[in-house]
Amino acid sequence: MSFPCACCGHRTLQNGSPSWETCPVCFWQDVPGDDWKSNRMTLAQGQQNYAQLGACAEAWVKACRLPAAFEERPGDWKSIKTRREEALAHLEVVLDDAFGGVLRDGGVTLHQMDVLDGYGSPADLAIAASRDPEVAWREVSDSKLMSFGMSLVFLDAKGFRFYIPAYMRLVARHIESATYSGLCGVWFALRGSAYDRERHYALLSAAQNRAIVTFLSIMRELGDPDECGDADQCLRAYWDAIP
Repeated sequence: MSFPCACCGHRTLQNGSPSWETCPVCFWQDVPGDDWKSNRMTLAQGQQNYAQLGACAEAWVKACRLPAAFEERPGDWKSIKTRREEALAHLEVVLDDAFGGVLRDGGVTLHQMDVLDGYGSPADLAIAASRDPEVAWREVSDSKLMSFGMSLVFLDAKGFRFYIPAYMRLVARHIESATYSGLCGVWFALRGSAYDRERHYALLSAAQNRAIVTFLSIMRELGDPDECGDADQCLRAYWDAIP
């Protein structure tokens, strides 16, 4: 019995994963997770290289061979790229279903967070709110989300419910990036602390809670290694218990 290589998908391994074997077709070493000591790249990078070069890395092109007929891929095998594309399409539907009709409804805006952080006046808050005229969360630009993605701590429950689907969609669209720069506040906001549960999650519906679980589950399974760890921590800390 043979087993498929995690990188190229061909049945070249003699033992179940992790076998520590090196695939003769793509030269990927079958190790637990993304072990940089062995492959020095993520599995997604290795798969991309194999699709372009015929090897998981340019250095191994001459060491690789073509797969034999009996080493064909399992019928249900998919690359990480394909799985990510399918997961993102699914998440888009889930977010639209759960958060589609959500309005800000007077909640704290992104620019108002800075005013609250600086103990600004009511007049300052009004001016800040005018800089965030978006009616639907889909209207918030990626650049604006990035500008405020380091911390969402000053959002109230209405503001959090309005902005969190936009942030989840942005992170998922850049799922291949290593801890997408400027968005670490999203992970902190989903850690399930007592503060977040009281201030941020209070107005979330059951469907919206499940949408967040879907996002975190996708990121844990298919995200960059750093994001996998962030998502796993969020799920274990709070969201895994959500029915």
